[in-house]
Amino acid sequence: MARKQIKWLIATGLILTGLAGTFVTCTASGSDKPAAPKEIVPEHIERPQPPDAPQFAQERPEPPSDEQIFDFLEKFDPSRLQKLIHLEDADPEAFHKVLEETRREFGRLMELKKRDPERFEQIINERRLEQETGKLSQHYRAAKSSEEKEKIKKEISERLEKLFDLRELQRAADIKRMEEELAKLKEKAKTRKDNRAKIIERHQKDLLGEEDDMKW
Repeated sequence: MARKQIKWLIATGLILTGLAGTFVTCTASGSDKPAAPKEIVPEHIERPQPPDAPQFAQERPEPPSDEQIFDFLEKFDPSRLQKLIHLEDADPEAFHKVLEETRREFGRLMELKKRDPERFEQIINERRLEQETGKLSQHYRAAKSSEEKEKIKKEISERLEKLFDLRELQRAADIKRMEEELAKLKEKAKTRKDNRAKIIERHQKDLLGEEDDMKW
C-alpha cells in the first residue's frame, strides 16, 4: 500500500539524518581547531527578544497529512486511491499532482464540516452510496444465477433511490438560496427605480465636479 511505502521512506530518512548528525559530531570533536570564544554579554545589557509570531500564523490549520488523505480515500473514494497507488511508481509527477489536488479537496471538506455539518454529512453519504452501488454493479455482472442478480438489482435500486433523494435535497437548498438572492436583487432594483431622479442627479454632479449637499 502507498501508506506503508511512505512510512518506510520517512523512517529511512530519519535514520539517515541520525547517522549524519553522529558523523558531524564525531568530526567536530576530533578537529584541532580551537573553539570559538564564547560571547560575553554584560549583565546590565539584555539580549533583544524576537517579536511574537502574528496571531493569524498561530491559528492557521495544518494541512492534512498523507495518512489522513489515504484513510479518507480508502473509505469514500477507493477508485482514486487505486489511481494514486498506480501512479506512485508509474508516474511520480502525476502522483504528486493528484495527491495535492486531493489534499486541497480534503481541506475544503474539513472546512465545510465546521461551517455546515449537515451539508458535509450529505456529501459523505452520497459518496458512500456511490461506492456501494459501484461494488454492487460489479457483483451483479459476476453473478451466475438469475435469483442472485435479481437480489443485487433490488439492492442497487434501493441505494439509487436514497442517492437521488439526497441530491434533490441539495438542489432544493440551492434553489432556496438563489430565490433569496433574487429577492434581494429585486428589492434593490425597486429601491433604485423609486430613487431614479436622485441617483441621476447625484451622478451628474460627480461628472461635473459639483458639490453634493446630500453627502455625509
